[in-house]
Amino acid sequence: MTSGYQGRSALQVMSNMDRRIQRHREDHFYAMIGAISTARASSCETSDPCEAFMLVCERKGDYSFIYSAAKRDSTQFRRWRPVSGDLPPILPWHCSGEGQPGHGESEFLYLDQMMVLENHSLDREGEEFVEEWLDSNKIRGVGSLESLQDSAHAALQFMGFKGSPDCISTTHGLFFPCERILADEEITILVATRVRWRFGAPGIAHCYRNAELYTPGVFIGRIDDAVATSVKMS
Repeated sequence: MTSGYQGRSALQVMSNMDRRIQRHREDHFYAMIGAISTARASSCETSDPCEAFMLVCERKGDYSFIYSAAKRDSTQFRRWRPVSGDLPPILPWHCSGEGQPGHGESEFLYLDQMMVLENHSLDREGEEFVEEWLDSNKIRGVGSLESLQDSAHAALQFMGFKGSPDCISTTHGLFFPCERILADEEITILVATRVRWRFGAPGIAHCYRNAELYTPGVFIGRIDDAVATSVKMS
């Protein structure tokens, strides 16, 4: 962790700390708070160390802590937010960018600079991006009969991803959710553009069937900054 406070995203710190063992659970979160801010945990209106970390992130304007494999809150207007507890990154891998910008309006959070994608077959550019990434890392052999989706999931597993192998295809790439998404759900994929990996970016799926749900995941594909927009969360 050599970059300055303002240059460290919450997700980067979560990834860096993922495999570190602390004697006391609270020490893990106090260390993460110290890595992103000069604020002290005692300045937050909570005694819960995980909640204190998320509050410090929110005050800093970085919501990249939402890209955690943790369960989501079931409270209205907070379904996007992880519940307090462990806060493992969706992928314990080095990321770049200063974080996930967002702002509040009334009770709602708006995630800023998001790329919005729908469930759709890969276009040629998206397919080539995934293939080239797999080839460059020698993950998929020439003439392999393994599907693009299976090869991509195998690569993510090697990197520490523990989510579903059942990806959601979009024009720009493949989204692997933390938990399996049912086929009959209405799905919109929200992909970060201000915090990313070399092969893609973290994202979160907005799912609707009988109720609204948010499922974080890993997007492998091309990022188009030109279409980034603000998205209202619930």
